Amino acid sequence: MINLNLSRSPNFDPNKHKNSPEEEKIFEHFIREFLPPVDNKRKKSGNELEYVLSKVNSIMKAKLNFRLGARAFQKVLDGNNYMIMSRDFEWDPDIKKLRSIKTGKPIADFYGSWDSSLYYTNVDPLIVRKLHLIISNPTNMGDKKRIEVEKLKTRIGSFAEKYSIEKN
Repeated sequence: MINLNLSRSPNFDPNKHKNSPEEEKIFEHFIREFLPPVDNKRKKSGNELEYVLSKVNSIMKAKLNFRLGARAFQKVLDGNNYMIMSRDFEWDPDIKKLRSIKTGKPIADFYGSWDSSLYYTNVDPLIVRKLHLIISNPTNMGDKKRIEVEKLKTRIGSFAEKYSIEKN
């Protein structure tokens, strides 16, 4: 697992949210169903690690009453063949090291920890933005987008019913 600098945002405080194995498993099912890995290496604001975790945590808190910690987020991504990329490097899950995009060679040591807002994962940014629309519920959406968001909201509601955790 790479050493991400998770201190810039409250979403990435590694000590803020300790997750149970059950919560990690639920998140794993969630990303498989709603945020499957895509076959591209685009680096857009919609697939920045910090942005993705922020939007997923908004859904998790609203629908399942828990948030995912940064370490659990990274563990689930690593365990499910998601890529973690920067502008110059990408994470190679086979060798568990950073690899230069330009040369393809593994990097022996990384000189500092990663700033989470500058790194990306291979999820579809359009889906992540739709997750944001579910939480923010803007009134100025077009009919087509509103229908898409409502369908996604219904799917997430069904998912939440299926995987809800009883809290004491």
